[in-house]
Amino acid sequence: MISGWVAAQFAALAHALPNPKAESWKRLISIADWLVGYCGDAFTSKQLVAEFYGEANAGQSRSLGKLLSSLPGRPKSKRTSRMVNGSRISCDLWSSAEIRQILRDHAVILLQESGKMIRNPAITGVYASDSAENTVPPLKTMNIRPSSLIRSFGIREMQTLDGIWRFQHARPYSFTTSLKVVHALLDNSIWERKTGQDDQFPCLRFTAGTKDNGYVSINNWWLERLFPEEPITIDDLPTKTASRLVAMVEFPEDLKDWASADGRNKHVHHLCRTRNCVLPKHLMILKAGTHKHIHMINGEPDHPAVQPVLSY
Repeated sequence: MISGWVAAQFAALAHALPNPKAESWKRLISIADWLVGYCGDAFTSKQLVAEFYGEANAGQSRSLGKLLSSLPGRPKSKRTSRMVNGSRISCDLWSSAEIRQILRDHAVILLQESGKMIRNPAITGVYASDSAENTVPPLKTMNIRPSSLIRSFGIREMQTLDGIWRFQHARPYSFTTSLKVVHALLDNSIWERKTGQDDQFPCLRFTAGTKDNGYVSINNWWLERLFPEEPITIDDLPTKTASRLVAMVEFPEDLKDWASADGRNKHVHHLCRTRNCVLPKHLMILKAGTHKHIHMINGEPDHPAVQPVLSY
C-alpha cells in the first residue's frame, strides 16, 4: 500500500512529465535505478541511451533530454565537449546530484540510514530489512501541484457563480471555463528556486504567454495547445492577463472585467513585486487609487498602475 504522502509525490512528478506519461514514467524509473549506482558527477543522455538500448540513437537521446528537462524545477544541462575516439564532440551534461535530488524530493529515490540510496520499494516491490528506516524528505513547495492552491468549488457553487458572472460582467463569461483555464495556467507555470524572506511560498511564474510591461497575457496559441479538444479562445475569458484571471477566479465575486466601471476601479497588486507571478497567495485586489498610491510612495512612478492607461 502506497502512503498518501508518497502518492502525492508521485502524482506531482508524473504531472510534470511529457506525454505519453506512462512511457515517460517507465523511462524515469529506469533512470532512477541507474542513478542510484552511478558514481560520476555528471552524465549525458547518450550515456543513458547506451545503457538502456545498447547502441547510439539520436532520437532516443533527444527524448531522454526532454524528459530530464521537464522534471520539477526545470533542470538544465550544461553544453560542453568531450574527446571520444580521438575526436572532440559536443554533448549536454546533466548534474547527477541535481537529478538525484529531484527524484529524492519526490520519493522515487530514498536515502537509507546506512547512507545508501535505493529506489523506493513502493516501486520495486522489494523491501529490504532497513528500507523502513529511510530518511524521508520534507514536503517541498515544488512538489505541490499549483492548481491545488486555488480553493475548491462545489458543483452548485460553480453553477451559481456561472449565473453571477453572466449577470455582473459586460459579456456572459463562464466561471467554469475560467476556472479550467486557471488550473491549467497554474500547473504550467514554474516555481522560483528561492523563497522570499517574508513568505514561505516562492513566486510561481507564468512564462508561456505574451509579455506586456512585465505582465504576461494568455494567448490563443497557448489555449489551443492546452485545450486541443475544446474551442476555448481569449474571447471566452473576462481578461487576457494571467495574474488578473487567477485573482478573478480566486475572488469570483470581488473582481469584474475591464469593460465595467467597477472592474476598471479595481486592480490586482503583486505583493511579491513580480509581475509575471500567478501564485494566488501573492495577489491582492486593491482599488485603483490605493494601488497607484502604493507604487508612488515606493518610488515607482513608471509602474503601469500610475499611468493613465492600463494594459494589464
